[in-house]
Amino acid sequence: MWPLLLSHHSHEDADRCVRVGKVHLCRRCTALWPLCFLVLVYLIAERKPLASGEHIAAWLVIPVAEFIAVHMGWSAYKAWRVWICSTLAGIGAALLFHRYMVDPSDPVPWILALGFGLPAAAAAVYHEMGKNPKVL
Repeated sequence: MWPLLLSHHSHEDADRCVRVGKVHLCRRCTALWPLCFLVLVYLIAERKPLASGEHIAAWLVIPVAEFIAVHMGWSAYKAWRVWICSTLAGIGAALLFHRYMVDPSDPVPWILALGFGLPAAAAAVYHEMGKNPKVL
């Protein structure tokens, strides 16, 4: 049985996980989310000013491009690259969430989330369809 407690990867993508005992953890998520939440707490606690859309996009462009390239099959999966890109993405995501939390009606976080999220989601669906054509 494939223990999916903290991983959203299938058995075929075991190389994308870190194994802790019998539990598989997504390598990308183990870097991205803890850092994102730590940076977000820091930004709020220190009452830091909001990042500009350009500043947030600069943190996200390389990790999203790497994610798309890997999931589209244009680049091989490399664990070391995922850790680096996920670190950048964690900071970018924290800046994005911080701006959204201050003003949910601000269009900048929505535009960035859709602009980066939709192509990444499409690449993830493409990747899954390649493994199992019956996904959709």
